[in-house]
Amino acid sequence: MFVSATTRAAMTERIPHFIDGHRTTGQSQRTADVFNPNTGQVQALVPMAGTTEVDAAVASAVEAQKGWATWNPQRRRGS
Repeated sequence: MFVSATTRAAMTERIPHFIDGHRTTGQSQRTADVFNPNTGQVQALVPMAGTTEVDAAVASAVEAQKGWATWNPQRRRGS
């Protein structure tokens, strides 16, 4: 059975970015396929990050690292 790219995209789960504790689809209309390694079938689409999303993710990581650096290894591990 042939399924068009448009139909496949509409039927496929979209996985958003997770930046600074929030899910965001971003500004880009471009996506990449996520394949099920067992079947080889496309199981989801993930948006391609643009400059805005990358800058936001890096800024969030820089801020998170400041607090993370003060934690001892046991706390980082979650015990």
